[in-house]
Amino acid sequence: MRPAEPRSFETQPLIDRQDALQVDYWCKRLEVSAEDIDEAVRAVGPNRTAVAIWLGRPEAL
Repeated sequence: MRPAEPRSFETQPLIDRQDALQVDYWCKRLEVSAEDIDEAVRAVGPNRTAVAIWLGRPEAL
């Protein structure tokens, strides 16, 4: 039997560019502009971890 492991059924944490509140939150959290968020999402997709890494701000997560 496998040891107890934490399990999560959450989907990937995504940034919805169409949601102004989310964009505003991530701009403040990552200390970047909305244009930077848009550019990052176009470049690497909406995964918030990938966006933070692409922007050079992984410690902000």
